[in-house]
Amino acid sequence: MTKFFLLFLFTFPVIADHHVPDNIEAGTNAAATIRVHHKKNKVLYHFDYEQTDKINNRVDKRYTLGVRYRFMKNFKAGLYYSLRYGQRHDEDWISGPNPPHWIWIDTSKRSENFVGLELIPRFLVHFLPGTWVGETRVKIERNFFNDNNTVKLKPGLTYFWMGDSGPFMNLFAQAELYIPLNYGEETIYEKWFYLGALYHYSKIFKPGIFFSVYEKVWTQTEAFKTLKNDTYKNTEKGNLVGITLNFRIP
Repeated sequence: MTKFFLLFLFTFPVIADHHVPDNIEAGTNAAATIRVHHKKNKVLYHFDYEQTDKINNRVDKRYTLGVRYRFMKNFKAGLYYSLRYGQRHDEDWISGPNPPHWIWIDTSKRSENFVGLELIPRFLVHFLPGTWVGETRVKIERNFFNDNNTVKLKPGLTYFWMGDSGPFMNLFAQAELYIPLNYGEETIYEKWFYLGALYHYSKIFKPGIFFSVYEKVWTQTEAFKTLKNDTYKNTEKGNLVGITLNFRIP
C-alpha cells in the first residue's frame, strides 16, 4: 500500500501537468463543396463554398471568390480572396480555463481572411491509353489573421471518360502539400490525397464525389517553449468523404 501511495505521488504531478497535445485520429468526416462559375472568353469567374463538419471538434467553412485568366492553351493563372472559419494554428493550443489542463480552442466562429495567387499548368499525357490530363496547381497564399504565408502544391491526374457527345465522367487522383514560408517547425505541415469522380450531367450541372486522406502536424510556438521549456510534435490524421456540386452560369 505504501509503495502504491509513493508511486501515485510521483506520477500525479506528471498527469496534472500534461501540457503536450496528444496525437489525433479524427476518423472519417463529411464534407460538401458548391462551386459556381461563369466563363467569358479567356476569363473564368468563380465562387466556392466548402464545409467540413466536426473535423476534430470544429466546423471548417470557406467562402472563396476568384478570377482566372487563360494566358495560353495549357496555362492559367488567377487571384482569389477567401473568408474562412474553423482554421487551426499552432498558437491555438493554450492553457485552458482550469490549469494545468491545456486545450485546443474551438475556432468554428473565428473568421480569417486569405488572399492568394494560383498558377495552373496543364498537359495531355500521351503515353496513357485514352484521354488523360495532368496538372499542377501552385498557390501562394497569405493569411491576414496571423500573417502566415504558405505555398500549396497540388499535382493531379484526370481521366476523361468520353461519351457520344463529349466527356461523360472525370476520374481523378490528386495530392496536396502545404509548405509554410514564415512559420512552423516542419517543412511540410499538411498532406492531402484525393480520389474522386465528376459526372457531366449537363453543360450547366456536374455533381461529383470524393474521398481524401490527410495528415497535419502541429508544433510548439515560441511562447509555449518559453512558458513550459518544452517542445512537441503532434500529428492529426483523418479522412473525408464528400460531395461536390458544380454549376456553370451561361
